[in-house]
Amino acid sequence: MSPTGQQVSSNRSKDRAIRIRNLPHDVHVEDIKHMVRHIGAVEKCEFISDGSALVVFETPDHAKQAFTRLNSYVYHDQKLRVDILPSQSKMDPSSSSSSHYRNGTVNHSYSGGSNIVGGRKPSCPLRILVAGDLVGAIIGKKGSTVKSITTQHKARVDVHGKENTGLAEKVISIYGQPDNCSNALRGMLKILEEESHNVNRGSFVLKMLAEDRYCGRIIGKEGKFIKKVKEDTDTKITLSNMQDLMSIYPDRIITIKGDIDGMVKAQSAISAKLNECLEKDMVNNNNMLIPSNGMHDSRRINGHSGPASHPSGHPISSHHPSNMTASTVGTSEMCQISVPNSMVGSIIGAGGSIIKQIMLDSNAHVVVEPKHDTEHKDAERVVTIRGSADACWKASYFIFEKVKGESMSGGDDRLKTGIKVPKSMVGRIVGKNGRSIREIQRLTGANIKLPDRQDEDEVLIEVFGNFMATQGAHNRIRALISQPDGTFSRPIRI
Repeated sequence: MSPTGQQVSSNRSKDRAIRIRNLPHDVHVEDIKHMVRHIGAVEKCEFISDGSALVVFETPDHAKQAFTRLNSYVYHDQKLRVDILPSQSKMDPSSSSSSHYRNGTVNHSYSGGSNIVGGRKPSCPLRILVAGDLVGAIIGKKGSTVKSITTQHKARVDVHGKENTGLAEKVISIYGQPDNCSNALRGMLKILEEESHNVNRGSFVLKMLAEDRYCGRIIGKEGKFIKKVKEDTDTKITLSNMQDLMSIYPDRIITIKGDIDGMVKAQSAISAKLNECLEKDMVNNNNMLIPSNGMHDSRRINGHSGPASHPSGHPISSHHPSNMTASTVGTSEMCQISVPNSMVGSIIGAGGSIIKQIMLDSNAHVVVEPKHDTEHKDAERVVTIRGSADACWKASYFIFEKVKGESMSGGDDRLKTGIKVPKSMVGRIVGKNGRSIREIQRLTGANIKLPDRQDEDEVLIEVFGNFMATQGAHNRIRALISQPDGTFSRPIRI
């Protein structure tokens, strides 16, 4: 493994991050970790926006060794390209296109027009929902089917298993060029069609995830854009409405029904519109980050630098309240998270730095219960979050990610949370013969416990699970309370 005559300059001696480019399409994070593990201790390893990988070592020497050993190294018939990412302070301010590493984040900056990093336009990953019992067919034995799809269509496919634990539907993200993503989707839909037929499920639909703020543009003025897509592709298309927003995922669900060719054509048209929206937003907001993944982005937790990123993969900013929907602004919510005593310090940070940043990024008010002198080291302390539903969602996400990152076991990322509801609404949440509460638990994978005593005007309902499960339960409970008849609302049909 030798470099192509390139030398690492002395002014990079303090840089610990490298970017690995030209990776095979079917490579996974674990493969990269395995490749670099003998070089030195790794603090972070993840994919970034353009399909390259970011690796952060504990020391600059390890980063230098990785550059020397991996640059031009042939890995699975692909010649790797490795860059040491300079810190922001070393960047030439006159450069019109650059990448740098800062506080755990790769920042891409550009000036003017749509000259995105490396000449690439920003691209939203294609994210779909698949019934949990059908996901196995896409993965295949020991991952053989999904590897075949990625190799054949040159698109990376991520099945978000851990984040989806207990949910009835799983998120699958597809990365790559638009045509490659659509071809990979076509391959998956054929598998799903065959599997649905085998289990006598009948017809199936395609469910895409899209950030709420782009859905107005997907519908178009007077519904013209979505109507044209329907006519051109001979499909039926519905969008989940505002009451369903964040019921489980922080996105709207676009449901497409038709034959496979029609569904893929509709997906392609909608994805093109999403990418167009993203590019325009990036030009208008010159310093925003390109989406990095399909589910979660904990960059703000570790570094707190640069714009935050919504767990759906798109940039968010506390300085741009216009990005928040009408349904999430102005309504004050409260939720609680019970955090192990040993991890509270990592949430607060030195001098309260981390909790202040969480409040800034989420636009929520966050308070940690004071420590009691007689408290056992294994006890829990309650973190109370107040703000709009969207603000509570973001703050909760940051706290869950921080706790997960600090956990030594790395396995169980479930926490106990609480949400207060009017005492008069408890019966509605439980439902006839417990039907409603069982349905919420089934759909979200969360465990819900009602208090034994209900003496106060407001009742604290305990919800136990991982982040997606607890937030799904919280928002379904809110949806039940907000509906006059106590039922979940139907999707909008265009």
